Amino acid sequence: MNQENFTNEYDTWIATGLLRYVEISGTKTAVRVFLNDKPKTYLFVHGVGGDFHGLVPLAYSLKDSVNIVFVDLPCHGSSDFLTDTTLGDMLTWSESLLPNLGAVGILVDGVIAHSFGCAVITQMDAEKKWYLNPPIKTFTSAKRYAAFIYRFRYVFMWVYELYPFAVWRGKIMLRHKNIKSRSIVKWVTRCTKISHKQYLAHVALVHEFISNYQLQIPKQKFVGIISSDHDTMASSGKSDRLYDEFVSIDAGHLSCFEAPEKIAELIRKTI
Repeated sequence: MNQENFTNEYDTWIATGLLRYVEISGTKTAVRVFLNDKPKTYLFVHGVGGDFHGLVPLAYSLKDSVNIVFVDLPCHGSSDFLTDTTLGDMLTWSESLLPNLGAVGILVDGVIAHSFGCAVITQMDAEKKWYLNPPIKTFTSAKRYAAFIYRFRYVFMWVYELYPFAVWRGKIMLRHKNIKSRSIVKWVTRCTKISHKQYLAHVALVHEFISNYQLQIPKQKFVGIISSDHDTMASSGKSDRLYDEFVSIDAGHLSCFEAPEKIAELIRKTI
């Protein structure tokens, strides 16, 4: 399958979904629903600085196994801002997410989150939760990079989402820069639109997370973790004895771009 064909398939599939806006913690939240009459429904939660497109490759690989629901985090994608976009407010929003989705008929059985999204889902009450590249231990180099971006955020907001720079940022988080993974980076970059206001909120969230927060993943019902052997941003630690599933794969931080089919196969076994 060439680059144009499989990204066109993503676009075609996305067009079949239903976009809804659900009030969560007083904030209009963008929710995209893809129903296939499957018995289980899984919610996908992206990381900071992106939107739902970042998890489309993985969800597309699972679309014949579960109903798919995407959410754009507050101040991301098509969702509105919280009154105060702090990590604490984001966690409060997340605690209200599943009950509010249930109130409008969207009943979620499992949750899949990537990177910063892993911090957001810790207190969600779902039958099964999968954490992809959870930043349990952020590397020093990533902390320095984040601090540099935060310090000069009013300069970087003019270049951060320029297409060449955004593609470069994505590629450096890949382990295997093959045609498909590079094509997914380019596709997600083209699809993801970020305003200056959103960018400043994203940078502030990362700065707060790295400076003041230690991600701890509670043991709740079923918990699975997928880590990457070559993640240059953060480590998931050695958690294999603490959770139901702990798998490390040959990928970088953007494992959903490099190995969506492999991750989908691992998750599918536990649905």
